[in-house]
Amino acid sequence: MQNVYHTRNSNPSQNLSRKEIIKWVNNALNIKIKELEALGSGAEYCRLFNQLRPGIINLKKVKYGSRLQSDFQSNLILLQRALHKVGLEKDIQIGRMIVGGRRENLDFAQWFKKLYDRNIHLQDTDSVMQNVSDPSKTSSSCTIVPSEMYRQR
Repeated sequence: MQNVYHTRNSNPSQNLSRKEIIKWVNNALNIKIKELEALGSGAEYCRLFNQLRPGIINLKKVKYGSRLQSDFQSNLILLQRALHKVGLEKDIQIGRMIVGGRRENLDFAQWFKKLYDRNIHLQDTDSVMQNVSDPSKTSSSCTIVPSEMYRQR
């Protein structure tokens, strides 16, 4: 997975607004959140991360619809561990996000959107590469033929 290095002051013209991020999340997950701070529960980030790397986060452990800060913390810890599993050392400001810190939620949402955009296309590439390395998993619609077969003798 390719990381995104983002700070608050790095090229602000490329950062999405709160409304743009909300629209993206609603479209990507087919939900209807109205405020960016709703993402502080961590549940939506877990679902979005699952689109990037299915199975890294056990979605049965994600607590949806809760209003308890302890559940928000649990969800964000699941996300933090998933990021570490794929080699990303992103420090999530969990305490500030779960209490609705506007700046922290916006910063993290902008970073996550960039991470998502950079890696969503790699999810398909990774599955193809896994199929190539394990011939028993190749699909019937795609056959990989060694280049030696095309060489004329």
